[in-house]
Amino acid sequence: MDVLHVLVVESRVVVCKMNPVNEYVGPLLRMALEPLVSAGFVEFVYGGADVGAKLVDHPLIKSVHLTGSIATYDAVVWKGQDKTGRPPFDKHVSAELGSVTPYIIVPGEWDDVQIEFHAANVVCGMTNNAGHNCLALEVLVTDAAWPQREQFLDAVRRQLDATSKRSAYYPGSEAKFARFEERFPDCENYGQDALPPTARTPGAEPNGKAFPWKLKTNLTPSTCAVDEENWCGVAQEVALDCGNTAEDFFQAAASFVNESCWGTLSFSVLVDDGTQRRHEEAFDAFIADLRYGTIGVNVPSSIGFGISQLSWGAWGDESEDRSIDIGSGNCKVHNSGLYDHVEKSVVYAPSVQWPTPYWHAHHSNAEATAEAALEFFRRRDLSWGKLLALIKTFAMAVQSR
Repeated sequence: MDVLHVLVVESRVVVCKMNPVNEYVGPLLRMALEPLVSAGFVEFVYGGADVGAKLVDHPLIKSVHLTGSIATYDAVVWKGQDKTGRPPFDKHVSAELGSVTPYIIVPGEWDDVQIEFHAANVVCGMTNNAGHNCLALEVLVTDAAWPQREQFLDAVRRQLDATSKRSAYYPGSEAKFARFEERFPDCENYGQDALPPTARTPGAEPNGKAFPWKLKTNLTPSTCAVDEENWCGVAQEVALDCGNTAEDFFQAAASFVNESCWGTLSFSVLVDDGTQRRHEEAFDAFIADLRYGTIGVNVPSSIGFGISQLSWGAWGDESEDRSIDIGSGNCKVHNSGLYDHVEKSVVYAPSVQWPTPYWHAHHSNAEATAEAALEFFRRRDLSWGKLLALIKTFAMAVQSR
């Protein structure tokens, strides 16, 4: 989607250098975009930081777009120099970076189905891609006085523990886990040992140690550590003292995530439909006050990433100079409707959805659903019969506990 954004919105040809950690995807992307490759508009290259440095400094390269970390942006723009005055790199650099992604749990009267459903949303946000996502859940924000808080946290614990541990394949993951354990030595560990690679995928070999999912609960705004992205499968629960009052919670939660949590990329709000209806005006003001580029209401923020019509990127005005403090980035991508001056995108969903969303970690029919969806979109004859076949495959899913 970033490649297509640069091609279509910015009207630029693209040399896409793959990150070495996921360069195996490059040939597949090249196949998918083959008509553009053959026409000379796109090409894929491989290598480490040395190749990247040669590319960005090459005189034929007029601008740079990157996804990744602040360190990568600073290496390109500041080249190891102090961040004062004008950057030594004078080409335009647009960046889509990460954040400490919060999930806000609005207090209300939740039934058991809602408790389990939103615990699954939390587990999905934390475990997808082994936590190596710019939108991975890192902070749960709750109301300390919510009577169902412990019931909800117990559901999260149970579902996390039923989830297989993943290979922490991203470089530096072991140090990030160690840093989290040093900060919170009494953190909770969850997860099941994964099947051997040969039982999962013939010929596959793990490229990183499988760590348990780590959770630290009962933190406060003064005891949490939300000023730096973890980029691995860990999460903190921060309980605010709001007296189980929704409107007070809206104000306190917005203040906490806006002022304390690093980054402005994305996050999610999980709220029951009744609370949302009873406090409609306050809830709308709460969403408006949040300084984040994409917000998911009752869905993981990754769903906002996957809907290409929505914008994706840091909150705020893209025209301001953020070169000294790049934060979550300085651009918005996707936005296939080509809207100008987008501040944020919001995805709304009911508090419980049926059938089981395919993004839930314990979806029992995800692979078959993915294959059916791919087949549906691959064909030109998008008939009702084929759509119903896809829906049937999707509806066969049941949550396994």
